[in-house]
Amino acid sequence: MSSKITNFPTNDRAKGADRQNLETPATPQFGLKTLRWYCHLTGDTAPAVHARRRRGQWRDGKHCFLIRKRLWIDMSAAESWVRSGQ
Repeated sequence: MSSKITNFPTNDRAKGADRQNLETPATPQFGLKTLRWYCHLTGDTAPAVHARRRRGQWRDGKHCFLIRKRLWIDMSAAESWVRSGQ
């Protein structure tokens, strides 16, 4: 007996819903995000973010904010930095 493991839903209604979600492009998450959440969303690492701050590529008050000892990233400023190719 061969057992088949699939991650797909079994009913047609759920299949259609999954297909629709795959075709819809993901919307970017703008606003302020904690460093941990930013890294989770983008795949970037915390040491890379801190290195950009040390080198002056990301400025406090523009790309990131230190609020109550937590680093917050401005997603729209980070996206603008990526698009500028710096």
